[in-house]
Formats: sequence, structure tokens, C-alpha cells
Amino acid sequence: SGDFKSLDDFVRIKYRRENHLKRSYCSKCRIWNVCKGGCMAHAKFLTGDINSHDLEFYYLISGVIEKLLIIGFSSSIFSICPFQVVSVE
Repeated sequence: SGDFKSLDDFVRIKYRRENHLKRSYCSKCRIWNVCKGGCMAHAKFLTGDINSHDLEFYYLISGVIEKLLIIGFSSSIFSICPFQVVSVE
């Protein structure tokens, strides 16, 4: 799978992938609401499986969040973003 013939195909595959990741690799992830398993294309490139998680994206996003907290951004800053951080502490 991974051949998107329409936007509906993409949305269906993305939704199925997110449900799979939420129940497996990412089940206890503290930044799930930001990452959602990362980039599907990058996961396919790294692992050969579009349904796999993109671990490099996770490290990138968690590193950015940590740096923002270190330089003094309150974790409440994330409440104004279009995504929601579950917990970074």
C-alpha cells in the first residue's frame, strides 16, 4: 500500500496507520498529538513500510520541545499551537 490515487485514499491510509501506531509503537508516547508517528514517506524510505513509525521525526520534535523548555518557554505555550502536547515533562 502507499499508492495514493486520490485524497480519499491518502486520508484512509493515514487514518489506518495512525490507529495502528497508537495501539503499538506509539501507545505510550508523550508527544503523540504532535508527531502522530511522523512522516509516512520517511517511514517508508527508512523501513520499507508506510505503516511504520518515523523515529527520526520523533527525535527531532522531542528535541525541539526540550530546547524550547530549556530556554524558558512554558509548556503552556503549546496550548496556542495548532497541535497539543500531551506531556513533555
